[in-house]
This record gives sequence, structure tokens and C-alpha cells, in this order.
Amino acid sequence: MALKKVGILTGGGDCAGLNAVIRAVTRAAIIQENCTVIGIEEGFEGLVCNRTQNLTIRSTRDILTLGGTILGTTNKGNPFEYREYAPDGSISIHDYSDRAFQNCKALGLDCLMVVGGEGTMEIAHRLHQMGVPVIGIPKTIDNDLEMTDYTFGFQTAVEVASDAMDRLHTTGRSHRRVMILEVMGRNAGWIALEAGIAGGAHVILIPEIPYRIERVVEKIRLRAEGGSPYSIVMVAEGAHEEGGQPSPRKVPPPAFRACRNSAGWAFFSPARFRSTSPSKSAAPCWAISNGAAHRAPSTGCWAHAWAAARWKPRPGGNSATWWPCAPRR
Repeated sequence: MALKKVGILTGGGDCAGLNAVIRAVTRAAIIQENCTVIGIEEGFEGLVCNRTQNLTIRSTRDILTLGGTILGTTNKGNPFEYREYAPDGSISIHDYSDRAFQNCKALGLDCLMVVGGEGTMEIAHRLHQMGVPVIGIPKTIDNDLEMTDYTFGFQTAVEVASDAMDRLHTTGRSHRRVMILEVMGRNAGWIALEAGIAGGAHVILIPEIPYRIERVVEKIRLRAEGGSPYSIVMVAEGAHEEGGQPSPRKVPPPAFRACRNSAGWAFFSPARFRSTSPSKSAAPCWAISNGAAHRAPSTGCWAHAWAAARWKPRPGGNSATWWPCAPRR
């Protein structure tokens, strides 16, 4: 059956390349199939509330390099569990999947193209089971899709992480610190691996290869002994120690509250820290998590482990004075 009208929506978080996908779908559908293209706004919420716009070659002409998505996106609006808020603040959950299905029919869509991640694809699959013709376009910067060389958004993520690492090199060298850069990726280490290699990381930790903390400390010490007083550690979101599991996304205990944004490293215990540290006192240092700098002032935080791993007594000083950071008072 020839296609006459197709719809496209973007769901979940925004991602580099979404507008390029919208443009490519629109141009291919119009030029090759002479189709009408309907853009559905705000993901599945637009499908439930029937919010749409016509997409043309002219309207998508200048969006190739534009960030975000011109259709808007949301990680809410699941038609199978649609949340509505009452004036008193209460929330009620409804199944509006039939409404979404009927809106697809009313629009006359021969195919619905869904751009999104795991959650979006799960909803799309359930709509397909109801009878909606669906084409899924996977959206993941993590590059964790089988049978594919690269997913859209991955290269941009690597470029951003590499740029951040370039900046950390100068800061780490200037202050003689061990700097930690954590990047996204969930259970895949592609961003950390490629950005780490491109940016010249001295240690790269990825979920696919569990690490041993002693080897990491040994590497940092060897660099310090060889005349390199700083190190850059690239950590993937799901990295974990041998015999361990990635830390769950939960609120950490108060002792680690300064590191709450880190995934696999936030629960480095004070006992493990003291076993690798030359001093039980630790001066504050900086950790980088998802592009933001967080000061970590409390002993036991993983950021101190790396700073402590390369401290040594100040020449002529006593055992309580460590260079280049004075003990925390």
C-alpha cells in the first residue's frame, strides 16, 4: 500500500540530531513518496491531546544543525498511564490509549514514526499491538544499539566530553590535582572510551571492564613518581568494581551527599579511603559530574581518594603537612 500521510513524534529527553532526523523523514517522505507529513507536538501527549503541525520541506529547511526538537518532547504523557493534575494538587491516572489510537485514525496516518529511547519505544510497541502502524527510530547518545555503527547524538556527546577533558587538563596541571570526569552512558562505556582516548585521559573506567581500585591508585602514583603531578580519570556512568554492581540511583547517605550526582563512585567507603590514603585528613578537591563542578569537603568522598593517592610530605615539613594541599582543618 502506498503511503499518503505519515506522522512523526519525538519522546523522552532531547538529544543532538533530533531535528536532523525530523528533516530527513520529512524530505524523504515528500520527495520520494509525495506524502503529507504531520508533526505531533510534545511526544505522546500531543497524540492524546491532538496537537499537531504540518511539516514541509520549507519548514524544515534550516533545522539541520539546530539543537533540541522543533516538535517539542516530554518524558510524560504516556497514553497508557496518563497523569492529570487536579486543582487541589492530587494526581489521577487514566488510560487514554484508545484516545491516542482514535486520533491516529482521525489524522489518517498510514504510519507513525516514533523517535525516542527505551521508554518511548515501549509505548510505541504497545500502540503497535493495538493496530497502529509504527516505525521506531532509536534515540540514544550511549551508542548501545546492536547492528549499528553509530547512533545519532553519540558523536556530539563525545565531542562535548572531549572538550570538557581538554579544560580539565589545564586545571589539573595548574593545581596539580587528580580530576575525575564522569560521563553518561548507562551500561555502555562508548562515550567514556572514545572521549577518554580523544582527550588523553590517564585512566578510563567503563562498565564492560570492572576495575580494581588498587590498580587505579597505582597508576596515579606511578605518574606522580614519574614527574606528572596530575591525572585525569574518565569514568563511565555505570562503572563498577570487580565483584560489585553499579550503584543504584538513590539518595546517598549524608556522608556522601556532596557526591550525590555520581553513579558508580559515590559510595566509596571511608574505610577503603583510609586504606589507600597517606593521611586520614583530606583537603577539599573538585569532582566533575555531568559537566558540573562539585566541591567535596567531607572525608570519605571518592574525590579525596584520588587527591590523597598522590600527596606526599612537604619537604622539611612534618607528617601532618601534605603537599600541595594542606590538611583539612
